[in-house]
Amino acid sequence: MARQRSNLTQFAIWLRAVGRRGSTVNTYVSHVRRLLAGMSDVEDQEGLIDVFLDMSGQGQVGARVAWSAFVRFGESSGVRVTRLPKNPQPTAATSLPPVEIWLPLRQHAARNGLTPDLLRLLQWLHVTDAPVQTLDEVDFRLAKSPLGVERLAIPEAIVAPLQAWGAPEGEHAPFLPDRPGSLTPMRLRTLRKYLTAPLHELGLAVIPPAMLTD
Repeated sequence: MARQRSNLTQFAIWLRAVGRRGSTVNTYVSHVRRLLAGMSDVEDQEGLIDVFLDMSGQGQVGARVAWSAFVRFGESSGVRVTRLPKNPQPTAATSLPPVEIWLPLRQHAARNGLTPDLLRLLQWLHVTDAPVQTLDEVDFRLAKSPLGVERLAIPEAIVAPLQAWGAPEGEHAPFLPDRPGSLTPMRLRTLRKYLTAPLHELGLAVIPPAMLTD
């Protein structure tokens, strides 16, 4: 998050340097901030397209102009920024784990402040053998986490079904893939929806008693 703020600050400086002024700079930065919020990094074209297609028609016009400027800013800084296709199409749908698998993770995340942004960073290589609070937890450690969280524990009862569903191939496989066996993390937009949206919006009026966790 701090890295993103730094990028946007530098982007605003660059915009002024190439002749943009006042409200135009603020508008460009606002559009780019919104687009980046749904992306894992500046090369995440799928995330970019997802957020862009969620915008209104007028919003898309402004966002496209602002993102084109952000791409040029990246080029001037030697940073590769993904381009927005001329006619972006919806990306392939994410394969969501069964409700009995993702619902306990949702509950645990809400109680322990585990954000979708953080969970999307996790890979199986982050699992350690270090002792944790109980033998029923799996310890994850993220060196130099961009979100400021470097260690978290998730109950084995949640981790094991996710691992079985995700069928990870290699230590770089994401903890939450976009589909079983994939090396691509689940899209941030999808994670945010299923971990934070009201249950009735997800087709669940109540939490089945069998899925409740302590």
